[in-house]
Amino acid sequence: MVKLICGMIIVLGTTLPTKAQLRADDNEDKVNPEVVSQLNLEDTQIDQLKKLRKSKKLELRNHMQGLKEARREFQQALQRNAGEQELKEKFQILQQARQALAQAKFEKMLEFRAVLTPEQRKKFQEMKAPK
Repeated sequence: MVKLICGMIIVLGTTLPTKAQLRADDNEDKVNPEVVSQLNLEDTQIDQLKKLRKSKKLELRNHMQGLKEARREFQQALQRNAGEQELKEKFQILQQARQALAQAKFEKMLEFRAVLTPEQRKKFQEMKAPK
């Protein structure tokens, strides 16, 4: 009986969403109220930003998963003392995964900026600048 309960806890624990995942899903349809206020965003802009966030979420998650997998494979190759050629190949794959994620983030940023007016872009950059 104890084994059955432990097994169920393990299975359920790995399939149920975590609190962080639930919070992330709750925040999917929200835009930072401070940003909305400071940039004086219109309702149409808020809707566009929400749609953008939602549409890019899966794409970015897939790129992050690909990077994680490439990093894991590279580390495994190092640990098993793989040959130089294999390490070069794994490193190249890792670099490509990093580049793909960076490119996806850049494209999301460009789409985000396209929603804003030039004045809002300037104000947003000022908000993000280190103080």
